[in-house]
Amino acid sequence: MKISWQESSVELPSGAIRIRERGDGPALIWSHGLLHPIALEELTPLHEFFEGIEGRRLVRYDARGHGGSAAGHTDAANRWDQLGADLLELAGVLRIERFVAAGASMGVAASLRAALLAPERIAALLLLIPPTAWESRPAQAGLYRAMAQILDEKGTGAMAEVVEETLRTQPVAPGFEPAQEALFEALRGWDPPALGHVLRGAADSDLPDRERLAEIDAPALIVAVRDDPGHPLSTAEELAERMPFAKLRVVGSLAEVDEIHAATTRFLDEIAAAGC
Repeated sequence: MKISWQESSVELPSGAIRIRERGDGPALIWSHGLLHPIALEELTPLHEFFEGIEGRRLVRYDARGHGGSAAGHTDAANRWDQLGADLLELAGVLRIERFVAAGASMGVAASLRAALLAPERIAALLLLIPPTAWESRPAQAGLYRAMAQILDEKGTGAMAEVVEETLRTQPVAPGFEPAQEALFEALRGWDPPALGHVLRGAADSDLPDRERLAEIDAPALIVAVRDDPGHPLSTAEELAERMPFAKLRVVGSLAEVDEIHAATTRFLDEIAAAGC
């Protein structure tokens, strides 16, 4: 029987957070990627991935400044280390003591930060398409700052037009076309100050220092995509090398939902058998 999602909003110190949850059992909390809150994720093949997770309490939420959640009021409030703190605070409000921290891109950063802030709270990590980091981060950060500058000088419409022109020259993974079209429209309607803080917060963010990754002793599954400059394989490989209990799975595209789901199911079954 299909389990329906339950929608609600909870209050964190940073403001209201929109959540969506389903199922029972050990918790898995999912953190989305930059500019891709729940409404956009639902238009991607990841929708099928979420529906396939069984035997767990699955919690998804809109990060601060995204979707139905309150905006962060400064650039610093939208840094990814702050999103890691939000993740732990959300779990606390939901009375979830220990959980699998999972997410894509920006959500990888939030999950890793949470694991370093409160390792006893993290049963395992499920990390999908880790973002640019370390040496590859400045170029990506420059793109976010350029977007924020256009936003400040010319408004959301002009910024959305530049993003649209850029992305239309690049290949789109099968099944992700509706989400891309929705992104262009969402950018035009985004609250300008909130969006500016999100972009500059992302530009000022990075994954944790390499040396600290060895401190993360939770089991982890890292899923990477080949030939994605915004989520380079090199980041995923270094995470897998430096985190002592990490496994790496490489796929051709996020559209390979069946393969991603199979790898995830095996991982979740393994950690469940180990009591996580």
